[in-house]
Amino acid sequence: MFEAFLSKFPERLTELDALQVNCQSKELTSEEWNTTKERADSIQAAFQDYLKERASLSQSFDYWKTYVSDLFPIIRDLTNSLRSGDWILYLSAIERATSLFFFFGRTNYCRWTPLFLQDCYQLKDKFPLLYDSYMNGGFVVNTTKKGSGVPFDQALEQCYNRPAKVSGGIIGVTRKKEAVALWGIIKHKKDQYVELLEMKGDVGGELSLHHAFNPSTATKIVMMVQDIEEYLQKVCSPLQDQVNIDTLNY
Repeated sequence: MFEAFLSKFPERLTELDALQVNCQSKELTSEEWNTTKERADSIQAAFQDYLKERASLSQSFDYWKTYVSDLFPIIRDLTNSLRSGDWILYLSAIERATSLFFFFGRTNYCRWTPLFLQDCYQLKDKFPLLYDSYMNGGFVVNTTKKGSGVPFDQALEQCYNRPAKVSGGIIGVTRKKEAVALWGIIKHKKDQYVELLEMKGDVGGELSLHHAFNPSTATKIVMMVQDIEEYLQKVCSPLQDQVNIDTLNY
């Protein structure tokens, strides 16, 4: 969007280049710095006016502006907070998402998210030890790989419930109540034996790292995101007023 702004107002690009040169100078006086800041603020204000104008003329542009400015930062910060164990960023993302629950009519989330946030903000006074743990990333579960934090319920699905859904698990015996009950009783012992064998053999089992963090999967996800971006730019660019219907139908 900023590139489109600069293409429509090329004089702003020249002004921006001059600003970059000034900012790299180490000998700016206070007056020159104030002038540079005013020019930068002027470009920023002109860009915001351009966004409002284009949004009023194009629904496609308005949609992508809303997504980039309002929706995506929430998803980005929520994901980053869980992966890195940043409690403050997590609360910030949840708080910003709360209004969306009301907008989209998610009744249960509207009812319970404000109460959840209230409890979280009171942790420091009511449960200081738990608060210190959360501030140190204790509200997520991490693997041995940096930036791999996941919520407790997701970690439970990945590490404890997953063996029940793969080969050698509970698949195939669910029609027999006795077999299901027996599997639930001996499962923890089975997991202990598996862990012991892994330690003895000095090898990592299938649960040592979730598949979403494997290099091959990460590379595949990057390629999928690039394909999605290219497709969206082709059929419904945020800078176009009309969608290429023929391409979309294809």
